[in-house]
Amino acid sequence: MGIGSGPDFVTPRGVDIDDAGERAFVVDYSLHAIIIVDLATGDRSMLTEFDVDVEAIDVVIDSARNRVLMVDELDDPVVAFDLTSGDRSVVADNNDGLGPPVEDPHGIAIDPANGVAYAVSDFPTELVVIELGTGERALLSR
Repeated sequence: MGIGSGPDFVTPRGVDIDDAGERAFVVDYSLHAIIIVDLATGDRSMLTEFDVDVEAIDVVIDSARNRVLMVDELDDPVVAFDLTSGDRSVVADNNDGLGPPVEDPHGIAIDPANGVAYAVSDFPTELVVIELGTGERALLSR
């Protein structure tokens, strides 16, 4: 049992802290969920749960769009969850939009000044830049 109340972590994989430094967003691979942790109390609550066929690896907060982005090793490499409602939307996948696919992503970061995210993959080993407004992708480094 952990400190604070709420759902316990099973297999936490990625974490990001909100701009105010008040909440941590943790993706849990086994729970198939994004858990919000109150950093003052340790209390945990679910932002969202997702299908069991999602292999969630990492999260990053997109404050400008009031959402958290998650990389999924399977069907939709980059998905977003609204911070208010928890509603899911696809940011970039390998079936739609322009640019190379993001295959087997393992990490994500946001450059808010330029409105892009960077996803890193280990097979193939590459860094892909994703335009957050359109989902268009470009290979940046291999």
